[in-house]
Parts: sequence; C-alpha cells; structure tokens
Amino acid sequence: MTTLDAIPEFLETTVGESITARTNALATFKELGPPDLVHLTKVDHRGDSGTYHYVIGVDVSSAASVAVHLNQLTYSLGEEQLWFGKPQTWKITQGLLCSFNAFTKCDVRIIVKIPGGVESYFVDPRGERHSMTDQVWLETYMSAMIRSLLFADDDTFLTHGCLKLRPLPLKKKNAVNGSSDDGDSSKMDATSLPNMIPDSDDDVYLGGDFFLETFERLFGIGPLSGACSEIQVPTLVNNYLVDAFMAFMRITRLYDRGLEIVRRLQSDYPEVVSLIARIQLLMDEEVEAVKTMVKGLEENGRDADLLSLQAEFLLSKNREDMALGCATRAVNSAPSESKLWTELVQVYIRQKDWENALLTLNSCPMFTYHEHDQHRMPTPAKSHYPLPLDGILKDVYEASQVDQTEEHAQIDPKLLKLPAPNLRATFAKVYEHLTAIVHEIGWDQLLEVRSRVFVMDEEYKRGGRGDKTSDKLNNQSGSASIAAIPPDSAAPSVAGSTTAVGSAGLTAPETSHANASSTSVAAPQFRHKRLCERWLDNLFMVLYEDLKVYTVWRAEMLYSQSENRPFEKHALEWEILGLVAFRLRHYNEAVDAFMHSLSARFSARVCWKLLQYYSDVYPEQEKQLAPQVSKTVARVAEEREIDVLVRLVSFNHRCYSVFSVKLIEAYRKLVDRDGLVKIQNRIRAIFYDDKGVLELVNEVFQGIH
Repeated sequence: MTTLDAIPEFLETTVGESITARTNALATFKELGPPDLVHLTKVDHRGDSGTYHYVIGVDVSSAASVAVHLNQLTYSLGEEQLWFGKPQTWKITQGLLCSFNAFTKCDVRIIVKIPGGVESYFVDPRGERHSMTDQVWLETYMSAMIRSLLFADDDTFLTHGCLKLRPLPLKKKNAVNGSSDDGDSSKMDATSLPNMIPDSDDDVYLGGDFFLETFERLFGIGPLSGACSEIQVPTLVNNYLVDAFMAFMRITRLYDRGLEIVRRLQSDYPEVVSLIARIQLLMDEEVEAVKTMVKGLEENGRDADLLSLQAEFLLSKNREDMALGCATRAVNSAPSESKLWTELVQVYIRQKDWENALLTLNSCPMFTYHEHDQHRMPTPAKSHYPLPLDGILKDVYEASQVDQTEEHAQIDPKLLKLPAPNLRATFAKVYEHLTAIVHEIGWDQLLEVRSRVFVMDEEYKRGGRGDKTSDKLNNQSGSASIAAIPPDSAAPSVAGSTTAVGSAGLTAPETSHANASSTSVAAPQFRHKRLCERWLDNLFMVLYEDLKVYTVWRAEMLYSQSENRPFEKHALEWEILGLVAFRLRHYNEAVDAFMHSLSARFSARVCWKLLQYYSDVYPEQEKQLAPQVSKTVARVAEEREIDVLVRLVSFNHRCYSVFSVKLIEAYRKLVDRDGLVKIQNRIRAIFYDDKGVLELVNEVFQGIH
C-alpha cells in the first residue's frame, strides 16, 4: 500500500501548480486544514513533470521521518501495474510533503531531493517562509495525528485520491533496549509497520508514548486546534486535541499511561478531572470514576463537563430521576453549549416527559455547521487510480466503478431531495431527538403535544384579530409554518419565532396586546405557551417528509403482499428507504431494505449503516428480547456483521485506506465477544472463494485479540 502502484496520482498541467494553489489558499484554512499533500517531480526524455496526491497518517514529527516516507515512494516503484496505461520511463528527482499546522495556522514543507538532501521550512498565511523550530514540529505532528484519528472515516473531509495510512506504529519490546531498526525510540515511520494493537505484553507502543508526551506538552494550547460544530467555544477539555486523545485511548487501550499523563496535568489544569473520570469509565472502573466525579464536583460544583458526564453515567444505569438534576445543573453552568441542552432533552425523553422535551429542544442554542478546510486545485491533466491487486471482492470493485447517473434518473426525484440527510451538527442532533420522540408516541400524539406547548397560527388569528401588533408578528413568522402538513393532520401549523435562538430560554416571551373582546379566551392560553423557534418549526417539516415517505412505502408493500405481487424497487430506492427507516428508528424495516439493496449491488453507505446496527443497536435489542432470539437468528446476525465488515475492509482497500477507527472498534467488539480464532474461521468460511481476503483482514486488524 505504500508503493506507487497502490497510490492515486494527479498529473499537473504545469509543474508545481498544486503547491502554488495550496499556498494561495493558506489564509482560508481556519481549523485543522486539509489532508497532507505529497508532490513528486519526475523526469523522463520529454522533461520534467509533476504529480501529487493527498495522504493522512504520515509521521511528520521530524524531517527524517518524512524523508523515510518519500524515499519509500521513490525506491519502491510498482512493477505490476502500468502508469497511465504505459510502462514507466521516468525517474523521481524530488519529493515534497505539505502538512498544515492547526495550532499556529501555517503550512510545513519538507523537500527531499534525490539522491540526497532534505530541506524543511514553514509558510505562513502571507506566503512568507520561516525556519522550523521544535515547537512547530510538535504542533505539526499532533495536527497530522488529529486529522488521521478523527477524520479517517469522514468522507466530507477526505478528497479524491487520498491515501489513508496507519498513524500508530508498533514495535517489539526489544526496540526499547536499543535494537530498533531506525535507532529512534520516539519517532518512527508510521507507514512501515502494519500493527495497530499490541499482540502481547512483549509488544509496546513507542509511537504511543511519543503521542502522549506531545499531548501533555500541547494540552494548554488545545483550544487553538478548534472544536467540532456542536461546540460553540473550544475549551481545554472540549477541542480537537482532546477528542484525538480519547480516540487514541479507545483504539490502543493504553489507559494506564493516558491516566498518568492526565493526572500530571491536573495540578495545573483542574478541569481535566472530567477526562480522568472518562478514562476510568473506559477501564470499567466505575467505582473509582464515581469517586472522581464526586470529588471534582465538591471542588467545583459548576463544572459543566463533569455534570454532563455524571448525567450520562446515571442514564446508563437507568437512574433518570438522578440524571435530571445533573443535566439541569450542567445547562445552568454552561447555557450556551448545545450539547448540554440535548443531553437534558434525552433525560426528559427517558422520563417520557414529552412537553419538557419539546420546550428544551426549542431552547437549544444552534450553531452553523462549519465546513472542513479544503482548497481548489487546478484541473489535473490526467488522473491515475490504480487497482490494488490483493483482497479483491468482485462485487465491491465493480460497484465502485458504476455510474449512478442513470440510476438516479429512474427513481422518484422526491427520494433524492429529502432534506434530512443534509442536516449537520446541532441540527442533526436535535433531529435525532425528534425522531426518538415520534418513535415513542407517534406523529399524531407529537402534534398534540406540540399544540399544547407552542402557540399556533389559528390561536394568533383568533386572539389577535384587529390588533396590529399581532398581525405584524404573525406576518413575520408566517414563512416558518409547516405548510406541507395536510389540514387533517390533527393540528394546525406552528407560528415561528422572530426572537434570537439563544434568547428564548424557558421563560414566556411577551404576547401581543389585543382588545378585550378578542382576548377573553385566547389570553389565558398564551400565558403558558411558547413561540416555536423557526429552525425547530422547519425540523418538524423535515420529520414530516421522512414520515410521509416511510408511510407510503410500508402501505405499498403491504398492498403488494396482500395481492401476492412482488414489490420491486431499484437498489438506490431500497437504500434511501432503508436510510429513512433507520433515521426513524424502525431498525428491522431498515435492515430489510438494506439487504434488498445489497442483493442488487454493493453500497458502502448501506454497509456502514448495517455495521452500525449490528455493532451498536442489535446487541441492545438482543438483551431486551433474549428469550425470543433463537440461535439461528443470532448466527445470521453475526454472519451479516462479519460480511459487511469484510466488505468494508475490501472497499477501503480499494479506496487506498488501511486505517479506519470505526472498523477497528467494530472488529474488536466481535473479537472480545467470540474470540479471534472463531472470527477468523467465520471469515474463511464466508469468503472461501475469494483469495487474499482473509490475509487482507489479518493485515488491517493485526494484533487485535
């Protein structure tokens, strides 16, 4: 995977134009920056040419480690594949890697000249060159690690032609005693070692030690790395650096070392007590975690992160009564953070307090989704996407080359235009809670609850007839009403609010002043109702669209069954219907639709959803229905989970990826539950006709047991 026969490349029209485009875009990078850029200069009988590709997972802790990666590309030229359909006639004279430093917002450049010579510097947003320092190297290394750990599975971050390597290498314990191949126990080439998890106590994470040491040194400037869209203002414990640290903990399970690092930080940063408790929960040391939370809250009773963690823990123990107080205190401590509000909503939903759940949703502060940093590249003269030669699953590779334009033209355009898949960040989180409520009580009951807590258009008209202030408010908010809901849907549409999102709170806004004849009935109703925020009103509309599609689909399917006629859909239609059912938490129907879709053609999106279901949702369903679940059903579920996991490994391999946090976590759950030997035997039995598949899986998940 680290040779040129397995790496996509783009041929430049003018040598160096990709570097120029990246330099010009530096001022637009606001957070973590784009993936690293690798540029190769090649020489043949016609002169110089330039190619480039993207990569994440390269060790950029020093110029030497980058030189190892670039030299590997140079001296390991692919011999089994053609380059743009022709034999290779060129030689590489120079390699350059660009890696964005998310802390100081600069672009680090490492140039490796062939046959010898290394130069490194960084470019600021103004395009000026500066010499490298130890601090800049540490920040650049950690920035690359954050991008690799957090966005390896994020299609919105990655671009075409992006190679995803393993960011965490493993060496044998004898490397500690000086027998390391590279002679450096703290900085290693992440592309040369395949292991992800220690095979035994004799294996150690030297790269992990360096990651943890760097995390400790950079912790104080963690907020400079930014935070996800659900966080309004990055803090010491809510930022990308801490998110990457927790992802590292889950992958490597180096809990003791991580705990030691965080405890050392506690003397200077008391806020890390919540991180200590989180790591203890990952270690299944619940008693110690509870003691840590109690002690932390005694010292600072307004620690919102610790209160949130306590509420989350109590919910896992089905103590909603106690979780309510913690979640409420967390909201009062940090009222501007949407995450805390949605957690309070979750408590109300678990208590079946639908009115307070809707009112709390209405008070959530909403943040605009910020896109990942990307930049426009000049159109390449040619694009080269070589096919890997091992671990091939025919249906996976064929599906990746299918043009879906014709398939899109054959299905209902309304399915392609559903708004729910486009929701991001806080809006997607609120929508999840809306679907949870409607799944519990149904659409009609939801409309009834909504009419009890929010002021309706008809109430405005009835209460404000002849009043100019009421008319003005009604006209301003009329565009937010749910026009798509038919008149017989059991409730009129909601009038939107013209107030700011964060200012609504749980207090009643001012009502319009109407004359006595028209307000004798309406005024008492307004006293205990709220104005529905415009964005929440729109989410009701989105929910209605999903429910309409789902209801029509199930009605058509039942009718076909009653008529003994086959119910046929295109693969993409089954996929979209399955996604709708999954959003609405009708998981059995969603799985049925997904399996119909996969029977027609492979879809990575369907496989990811099935893996999510069998890894996260099905175990909970199995616990609730344990007596009713037969061994046959459980075996089918296990085989399906293994099947989609292996297909995703093959798909990722086709897309030049050898690292996926989601796949590692799912595979580990399987191995923890059934054992490594059993899982490998199942893979061998299911894919006995496909050569190289088991070897590919063993390589990707080597060391997990």
